[in-house]
This record gives sequence, C-alpha cells and structure tokens, in this order.
Amino acid sequence: MRVLLFFALAASACATSTKATLIEKGVADDKRRQEIFEATLEVLDRNPQYVDEFFEMTRKHHATLERFTVDETRALKDPKLARLNAMYLRDQPEALQEVMEQILAHSEHRPDAQKALADAMKAAFKDPAQRKTLKESLKAALKDDKDEKDE
Repeated sequence: MRVLLFFALAASACATSTKATLIEKGVADDKRRQEIFEATLEVLDRNPQYVDEFFEMTRKHHATLERFTVDETRALKDPKLARLNAMYLRDQPEALQEVMEQILAHSEHRPDAQKALADAMKAAFKDPAQRKTLKESLKAALKDDKDEKDE
C-alpha cells in the first residue's frame, strides 16, 4: 500500500514522462508488479467507466493495443473466453460483420486459417440448430444481395 501511495504522491506533480519513469521503476520487481497490477485491477473492477477510459486511451498506444490483441487472440482457444467474445459480438452486429469480413479477407493464402474456417462451418452444419441459423442467415443475405441487384 505504501508503494501505491508513494507513486500517487510522487506522480501527482510530475510530467507524464516522469510519471512513467517512476512507475517503470516501481514495477521492475516481479512481486511488486504483481501487487500493483492486482490492486489496479481491483480498482478497475469497481469502476467500469475507468475500464472504458483505459481502453480508449489504449487504442492510441499501438504497441500496447497490438500486444493485448495478440494475447487475447491466442487465449481465444479457451472455450470460455471464446464464448464470452462470441456472446458480446452477437450483440454488436456491425462489429460481428466487420470481424467476419476481416477474417475472410486476411485468411487468403493462409491454409491453416482456411482449414479452421472450413472446420468451423462443417461443425456448424452438423448441429441442427446451428445449421438452421446458418441457412436462415445465408438466405437473408442472398435475398438482400438479389434485391440490391434488382434495383
């Protein structure tokens, strides 16, 4: 706790680069870093608006954003995390469409990615409920495409 208080007091009167240097020195020790990260996460858990603000700031820091994205993407092989992402994507149709389009566009010349997509589609067609959802989705998309061509 003294460490956090020290950083808060010392950093309050400094420029951002000086604050960053102080924080970097403070988190150099593995044990202290874990404690500071855990304390930070507890504060974020209690203040969801801080998470939103932190995320928006992270989007302006390419190296950190890319590292978080790479780490999360690798972790999506965990069914629980993949399910969580899928549940939130399903409630954001524009984001879901964009992700699907980007996956398809970036899977070209990537045999492993293409096989994963094909395997996922194959698995979906084996499940009656998923097959019905896919058929209805494709039917609606093709109808929209046909309607656009007719205009």
